[in-house]
Amino acid sequence: NIIKSFMSGIHNGKKIAFNFSNELNDETNVTENVIFDDNKPVKINEINFEIPTNEKGKMVLMNDWKVFSNDKKVNLTFTPLINHKNKNSIIIASNTCHYLYGAYNGVIKVNDKDVRIENQIGVLSYTKLVR
Repeated sequence: NIIKSFMSGIHNGKKIAFNFSNELNDETNVTENVIFDDNKPVKINEINFEIPTNEKGKMVLMNDWKVFSNDKKVNLTFTPLINHKNKNSIIIASNTCHYLYGAYNGVIKVNDKDVRIENQIGVLSYTKLVR
């Protein structure tokens, strides 16, 4: 399963944005996880996504998601508002992608400064691959 999250907004008059993914979380030091602080990129290593579930362990995509990093530079909650579902199929595989549009809240640490993210609109996509 592939999860990606994106957000772009303004904080204290400066541009703040991020692109996070669990797709390249490995020990190769290759990552697409980055925070843009006033257009300056700040690399983030491993990002984790806590998929919301109910008491029976079933995914509930429209509940709050946790987005966080092991180094504690990212600690966000994503609250979905809209789910756009898309299915694709080819002969050998198929996938279902949920594009969740909603709001991010929490804190990201940029250059040892806490940046408070409050109700910033963004996207989180969840793709389930089936082979």
